[in-house]
Amino acid sequence: DKTEVLVAVYAPTEVKRSRERTDAATIEVIVRPRAGLPGPVERELEQLLISTLEPCLITALHPRTAVSIVVQITHDDGGLLSAALNGTCVALMHAGVPMRGMLTGCCIALMPSGDALLDPTLEEQQAAEAVVTYGIELRQRADDSQATERRLLLSRVQGRISQTNYDLCLHAAQDAGACLAAF
Repeated sequence: DKTEVLVAVYAPTEVKRSRERTDAATIEVIVRPRAGLPGPVERELEQLLISTLEPCLITALHPRTAVSIVVQITHDDGGLLSAALNGTCVALMHAGVPMRGMLTGCCIALMPSGDALLDPTLEEQQAAEAVVTYGIELRQRADDSQATERRLLLSRVQGRISQTNYDLCLHAAQDAGACLAAF
């Protein structure tokens, strides 16, 4: 798809005293739409990104500071949350923010025909029975440097999906995330 986001990370920065945490850095996310003012969709994306990033970032290294992330939506053609997750991970790595592993986002649409589409367009998402977005953390295992541990940090389901199809989509998302991380 042609979904595009521009992500900027500022860290560590000064945090407002009311949001300051004495034991760790505060994660702040602002999602800006292509045009106009942020609405409920952007607020939901902000909360999903914060809850997904909290277990992934090593915030204890910079207490009483903030990790500020700004996600600017430049074009939305489906898979916006997964694009925001992937863009945020790359921006965090570029900014040198300490992370426990690499975060990957993956969107899968389950079509009425039974097909599962990886990285669907907005049109495909609208025609789908269910759309599932996963946020998966990949990190090297401590006991085996060649093995990768996969940890599910986010699962957002829109529509109805059976447990069997959910598990198949999760496995496909984990494989896609591993390919993305290898890239």
